[in-house]
Amino acid sequence: MPVPWAKEERERSRSPRSKNYEEIVQLVVMREQARQGKDWALADTYRTQLQQMGVTLFDKTNSWRSTDGLAGRIPSWADLEAGDSPESISAHLVEMMPSSSEGTSSIDEARVKELILERERARSNKDFSRSDEIREELKALGVEVYDKEKMWRSATGSSGVILGFHARGGP
Repeated sequence: MPVPWAKEERERSRSPRSKNYEEIVQLVVMREQARQGKDWALADTYRTQLQQMGVTLFDKTNSWRSTDGLAGRIPSWADLEAGDSPESISAHLVEMMPSSSEGTSSIDEARVKELILERERARSNKDFSRSDEIREELKALGVEVYDKEKMWRSATGSSGVILGFHARGGP
């Protein structure tokens, strides 16, 4: 006769557990590669694996968050098209992860605000290639820009509002 607590132990072992950041990033990168290759079944398999690990993917904002508070960005297709291996892409994303010893002050907000203003200036002058370059620079700093919402948010939790800039006369 089976012991009642044995089943409970077995069920608990199947519950979502936090995996380390590198493993999550690796699966996120592999999922994006499957999506880029239009292998939807494989991409869904990776999404399911991530969900079982307690990770939620936010495709519209290119980000993910785990139940234990880890978070990161989903690589863009441009990142994938550069031809790097999943290991090198995930290693780059892991390098960008703020260490646990760094507080929310680890981001230079003054620099971020300066870049945001410069990006808005470029957009108002219809210099979209410069605007895209600045967006990539912000991503490298761990900052996502949400144009529709007129806000930015960093991986460390810092956020701010984007003030519009008009070509004639400034903000």
